[in-house]
Amino acid sequence: MGVLVGFVLLLLVGLAYAQTLLVNETFCEPVGGIPTDWTPTMNEQATVAIRQVPDLSGATCGRALELADESSNSFPMLERSFGAPVKKGTFEFVVLNSTDKPGEIFGEIRSTDAGNVIECRIDTAKALRCRDGSTLKVLATGVDNGVWHTVRIEWDANTWTYKVMLNGDYVTPDTGFSFTALGVPTSVRFKLGSTAAKVNQKAYIDQAKVFEYVAAPKYIVTVSDTEPVNGSAVTVQAQLADENGNPIREAGRTVQWSATGGGSFDAQTTVTDATGLATVTFTVSTVAGTEHVVTATDGENSNIKGDSPAIITQPG
Repeated sequence: MGVLVGFVLLLLVGLAYAQTLLVNETFCEPVGGIPTDWTPTMNEQATVAIRQVPDLSGATCGRALELADESSNSFPMLERSFGAPVKKGTFEFVVLNSTDKPGEIFGEIRSTDAGNVIECRIDTAKALRCRDGSTLKVLATGVDNGVWHTVRIEWDANTWTYKVMLNGDYVTPDTGFSFTALGVPTSVRFKLGSTAAKVNQKAYIDQAKVFEYVAAPKYIVTVSDTEPVNGSAVTVQAQLADENGNPIREAGRTVQWSATGGGSFDAQTTVTDATGLATVTFTVSTVAGTEHVVTATDGENSNIKGDSPAIITQPG
C-alpha cells in the first residue's frame, strides 16, 4: 500500500516530532498473492511458502498472508525496504501462530550495512523473545497459538536502543534493549523458522506498519537590542530551523508574535520570506527594568515555536 500515508506532529519525551507513516500494509491485496513492494525469498509458485489465504477469522479484511515452511533447507522470508535509513521509528505488526503447525515467526528490523539490528520472535513455546545485544531474552510467555498478537518495536538509532510492546503493554525495561548490531534501519522483514530450517510450520501476518519520527522544526528568535531604552522599538526576527539549528528556507509560513511584560508589536502576525525568516517591530515597555521575552509561534502548528533572549529595558 502507500509509501507515505500521513504526516502529523506529536510530542515524544518533551520534544516535538514529525511522524510519517512509511508502510501501511493489511495484506488484503492482491488476492492470493504477495503485496507490491514486499520482496519474498520463496514465492508461491515455487514452494507455496508465502501466499494470501482467505476466510481467516479476525483478519482485517478476512484475508491474511500465510508463511508456510515447506522446505528443509530454507526459510520463507518477506522484506520491505523504507527507501532510506530511519534513525527513529516504530515497526508494528499483527501475527498469529497456527494451532496445527505452529512455528517460530520472526519480526526483524534490518540495516543495509549491518544486517539484522533488531530481532523478535514468537516461538513454539508460546513465548515472545527478543535480543538484547546478542543475548536472546524472554519478554513474555503464554503467547497462545491461534490468537492474533500485536507486537510493536520502537527504535532509536541515536542511542542504539529499542523497546517492545506486546498487545499494548511494554515488556522491555524502561531503558530498553540494545541493538544487535550498529546499523541504521533500512527495512523490516518477516521470517518463519528457527536457526535450523524446519518443515511444516505455518504462521499468518495480518498487518504491518512502519512510522518514522523526525524532530520537528523550530524558530530561532533574535532581537536587535537586548537592553533598549524604555519605550523604544527593537527589531525581532524568527528564523525557521531544523533540530540542529540549520535554516529551513520556506516562504509563506505565518508567525504569531507574543511577549511577556507588556509592550506592543507593529503586527501580531508576519510571514516568512524565501529564507524562512519572519520580522516584526516590537516596542518595549515605558517602565525601565521591565523584562520581555518574545515568542514566535507557527500559525499552522503551535508545537513549532521559539523564544528570544531576555530583553531588559533601560532608563532613558
